[in-house]
Parts: sequence; structure tokens; C-alpha cells
Amino acid sequence: MKKILIVLAASLGATVILLISMSRASLEAMNRDEREGRLRVEPVFIDNKIAYKLPQTNMLPDNIFYSFKEIRDWLWFKFSVGKEKEAKLMFILADKRISEAKTLAEKGNYEAALETGMKAVDKLKYANELVVEMRNQDTAQKHISIQIRDASLAYSEIIKEIGQKSGLNNQQYLLLQQKIDDFKKEQIQKETN
Repeated sequence: MKKILIVLAASLGATVILLISMSRASLEAMNRDEREGRLRVEPVFIDNKIAYKLPQTNMLPDNIFYSFKEIRDWLWFKFSVGKEKEAKLMFILADKRISEAKTLAEKGNYEAALETGMKAVDKLKYANELVVEMRNQDTAQKHISIQIRDASLAYSEIIKEIGQKSGLNNQQYLLLQQKIDDFKKEQIQKETN
């Protein structure tokens, strides 16, 4: 019995080490893709013009292995040290969530799309809070703030599309639309001040 427990403990330890190593490697790959402009490839059209680009989604929340992706995202955030890196990562994670919401809506899973859209807006707002907390980084702060403002405009358009496709004016959609519209107005006002 003792040998079985030792083997199980060693296996669990090895699995944790493997998960951490894979998470760090995938974070580095994602950061490299972002720097080289290869991360955001899915266009968002506003008035028949490309207004924004989102990352591709490979796994959606309706996948049984999605919880591993959430663990990986949590580890990514823990590995990101400093407000600038945290803000950039949270911004990317928000973009990934809104991209997932868009894909879910295209598949007809509107309830999951609205729920995922809400998570995207929450992450975008949190990224904005992290930007506000950045100190002595005016250039980076301004750059990320502009990206967040542009994202809020694109998110608003995506959420409207989800609402139109679903044909529902349910409470969840209206709440999500109000949340992104309020945030979008806040971003525009902040820029004009």
C-alpha cells in the first residue's frame, strides 16, 4: 500500500511539473505570436471595414477539457509579473473569450455565448484596472488603454451580433449589452479628458 501511495504521489508531482512546464512554454509562444503580430488573425467588421482582430479559438467552453485551459490561463497570469505584463495578458485573455463567444453564437449556442461574452467583458474591465495601476509607464499605459478602447468598440459590435442572431431580448443579453456599452462610454470619456 505504501508503494502505491509513493507511485501515486510521484505521478501527481510529475503531472504538476509537466503542466507548469507546458503552461510556461505556451505563454512564451503566445507572447512571441503577439509581438510578431500573428496572434490576432480573425477580423471584426464594423461598417464593412476591419475594425479589430481577435485571436483564433481552438477550444470552446462546451468542450470537456476546457477546465484545463482555464487552469493554464490561471497559471499564465501567475507567471506574468508586473502590472504591464498582467494587463497585457488579461487583455489577450479577454480577446480570447469574446472570440469564443462569437464562435459559440455562430454554432447556435447563444446561452453559452452570452455567458462567455460576460466573462470577456469582465476580463477586459480587469485589464483596464491593471492599466490604471501601472506606474511610471506612461507610453505603455497609453498604448494598452487605446487597445482596450478599440476592443470595447469591437466587443459591443460582437455582442450586438450575438443578440441579433439569437433573436432573443432576454435579460442576460440586455445586461451584457448594457455592461459593454457603459464600459465603452467610460473609455471614450477617459480619452477625451
